Amino acid sequence: MLDFDSCCVGHPGYDVANFLASMYYLDAQDFVDAGLRREIARLFLEGYAAHARWPIPARAVMGFLSGLLIHKQAFKYAKHFHADRVEKVGQMLALADAVIERAKEMPAHCTCAEAWKALP
Repeated sequence: MLDFDSCCVGHPGYDVANFLASMYYLDAQDFVDAGLRREIARLFLEGYAAHARWPIPARAVMGFLSGLLIHKQAFKYAKHFHADRVEKVGQMLALADAVIERAKEMPAHCTCAEAWKALP
């Protein structure tokens, strides 16, 4: 899979988190349900980790995910007209907060393959 959205050189955890943040957006828009989102996240993270050249810390992915839920997904709702945009912005902010809280509980040695277990 090639994803040229926001193409730049940086930490690979950002790209992983960007995909996960997009899945939360699809869930909020009712294009996927929470169960399917979670299964897609598990398969994606395990597959990515299996082929990555080096391990990506789960905490890094979670940190990027929290930021992207705010700066990308919540911002989409804030700037585009959605009838329920206040609710959706609140939902993304609550998710970002939950991601950070769960990341704090994760052992430092966890890789991105295990991050799906901590996702809200």
